[in-house]
Amino acid sequence: MQVSFLPWGQYMEKELTAFAAGTMADVFEPALEEAVDLALKKRAIPLDPFLANSSVIKMDEYFPGGYEVYKVKGQLYCVPHRIDVRGNPYRISILAENGITETPVTWEDMAAAAQKLVKWEGDKLVRAGTSPWWTRPAHQYMHTLWQAGGELFTPDGTKAGFNTPEGVQALQYMIDLFHITYPKGQGQLETSPIPHFVTGREPLQYGTGAWARSWVIENKSELLSDVNSGVALKGLKAQVALIFGGGLSISTQAKDPATAWQVIEFIGRDENLSAWVDSISGVPPRQSGLEWEWVKKDPGVMQGFIEIAAKWGRSSPVFPEWGRLFDLQSDELNKAYYGEQSAEEALANTEKAWNEVLAEYAEEIAASQG
Repeated sequence: MQVSFLPWGQYMEKELTAFAAGTMADVFEPALEEAVDLALKKRAIPLDPFLANSSVIKMDEYFPGGYEVYKVKGQLYCVPHRIDVRGNPYRISILAENGITETPVTWEDMAAAAQKLVKWEGDKLVRAGTSPWWTRPAHQYMHTLWQAGGELFTPDGTKAGFNTPEGVQALQYMIDLFHITYPKGQGQLETSPIPHFVTGREPLQYGTGAWARSWVIENKSELLSDVNSGVALKGLKAQVALIFGGGLSISTQAKDPATAWQVIEFIGRDENLSAWVDSISGVPPRQSGLEWEWVKKDPGVMQGFIEIAAKWGRSSPVFPEWGRLFDLQSDELNKAYYGEQSAEEALANTEKAWNEVLAEYAEEIAASQG
């Protein structure tokens, strides 16, 4: 068996080239952005026939948010080997030093904590209140929108559904949080080879995953006991967090799908899956991960992320051109962050751009939901 690991920035290009050349690997990890294409463009085969006879992989043991995005027309095309969970991890000691002794739970808690944590030395920002993901805010907007009671799409999935009062409230909250952290006209933190979460300059994360744990382990492992995963924030209407899975699919070009499935089952065995997830600082995709030894030793971070997934996790909806739509939205949200337009204008512009893209894919959307 030959295994290849590719940098994520090169992955999609390599994958599409391999499919076009007829040389795609038998088993591969699809990008979330291509979940719909696995079925509609016939890149992967349905796994349901294998799952029906498997004694190793039982999908009722997995967190639904990790695999629902890979279900198209009722069939599953990918089995998660990890999940990404968007929590709000923080440095316990730094928050306590600033009078924050309880985990932020509500929007108001997060904003108040961020306000207390901002620190200046003259006109230089030396500690940010939080980390508002100003480079690609569309990820944060998705679950902030859900927390406000809104939805990304209309019920039939054919048009954008976020340009609503709830959508505006969600974006305005994010803009306000951004301005608490980086007041208008002021600079941002100096760049550092060590993540600011580890140095303490961004001690409260907003919508960050378990990679915060890997930052600590790789740079200053003794700080791990000073980290808490946080919880899903409770907004105006709901307490919810975005989760999604990374997993394995079988290519339609696989010469022996049955053997390819054996590879997926091998990785899915508990001892192997535990080692795999630990090595990539992911979150276990199923509840049994709480029994893994390395998880037991990490109650503050990893057990916390599992709790977020189990209690408050919600998967991204399935739709074509995922990456393209989110880039369009991030561009407009960033303009609102920097005062170039209002929240209402940002959502109106994004709605128009999204609806133009969705109109191009009307047939694919109908097929994916049929």
